[in-house]
Amino acid sequence: MLSGENVYRVSNCPIPSQMIGIGILLCICVSLIYETMTGIDFEEMLDIARKHRFLIGSLVGIGVSFTAIRRYFAGGVCRSKARLDGKTVIITGANTGIGKETAIDLASRGAKVILACRDVMRAERAATDIMKKSNNRNIVVKIVDLASLNSIRKFADNINKSEPKIDILINNAGIMMCPYWKTQDGFEMQFGVNHLGHFLLTNLLLDKIKSSAPARIINVSSHAHTHTDKLDFDDLNGEKNYNSITVYRQSKLANVLFTRELSRRLQGTNVTANSLHPGVVDTELTRYLPRSVPFYFRILLAPIIYLLGKTPLQGAQTTIYCAVEESLASVTGKYFSDCAIKEESKAAQDDEAAKKLWEISEKLSRPSYTPIKCRHMYHEYRQSTDTKKSETRKYPAFQLPFLQSKKFMTKRGKTNSRFYFLQKSSACTTMDHKPI
Repeated sequence: MLSGENVYRVSNCPIPSQMIGIGILLCICVSLIYETMTGIDFEEMLDIARKHRFLIGSLVGIGVSFTAIRRYFAGGVCRSKARLDGKTVIITGANTGIGKETAIDLASRGAKVILACRDVMRAERAATDIMKKSNNRNIVVKIVDLASLNSIRKFADNINKSEPKIDILINNAGIMMCPYWKTQDGFEMQFGVNHLGHFLLTNLLLDKIKSSAPARIINVSSHAHTHTDKLDFDDLNGEKNYNSITVYRQSKLANVLFTRELSRRLQGTNVTANSLHPGVVDTELTRYLPRSVPFYFRILLAPIIYLLGKTPLQGAQTTIYCAVEESLASVTGKYFSDCAIKEESKAAQDDEAAKKLWEISEKLSRPSYTPIKCRHMYHEYRQSTDTKKSETRKYPAFQLPFLQSKKFMTKRGKTNSRFYFLQKSSACTTMDHKPI
């Protein structure tokens, strides 16, 4: 198994001697403060400690065990000192969580980092924070909505015209276990964003990436892909029997299969493609869990996630490793976890399924393909009040379930207000763009 010399496995390290020294110092300081406040001398404190040695020993043991477990599940850490001066990196979903931590690290190495995000306000705030933490002003915000193929095409067209090269593309953005929503093009949200959006984005930027070789493409997947036996080609849109957990697993399997086929097609181009599992990380990706998981299960799950989960910085380590580790220059088509190559599931090793998924995705992402009567649909929300003022806003069609929810009505509603929705559609248009 290739892990590289620049990987430091935190779990293989004993607790540093510095920590023990700090602990002794703290004990002495606490003893002195307690002695000053209570008038009990050090000898008496030792007698108290002897009487309660079992309790004190248990507390110390629990503390050390907790620290050791946390350190173990923190996983590997990328220790590469590689610089990225003059390199251009694109990261989707880089305004929060793993994506933001990845952006901070790569910017600290001197790279120009393009934050490909949906929300311009949050992206601008993240860019400011990344500049401060990385001491790098070369951070660019570009808007792209992975739930809209039209938005992806506009973004890719802008990048291809404005950027001379792309050295690293990190497909990081994702959505997990949401209600049954559809993208603006009529695809199930998790399949559309996690797989199809990144599939189209990668292909539209592929010529630029090839011309920038050596280059790397990194797809953030999940261990969840191992919990599904095969990709359900008969129900990619999740319309027959929607289950948010199952569909999420399917979309993550699609990530690994896409990476596998992409690496095969890129052979001889000096462009590598790898996928990875970041670990169980506490980020905004879990924002829809309350709707999908029973309350009692969330209560039981919370302490386990806290104990075994990673911080966003820890979760970003494998992504950073795949992006900068020198020994991976020619490694492609692999699946990583904790900064090391791991074996993907049997379903993810199916070359025929990978090829079939590519062909279907190619067809679905063409401008001429229309899975619903009109590709550009929105819902209009209008509020009328006693003051005869009205407010009109447009929302993507996939947000309709939320707009009709009690939570939205409570948030937006006022006494004597009337709400109604108008579903409208614009004429379906095709852009002047060659199909991939």
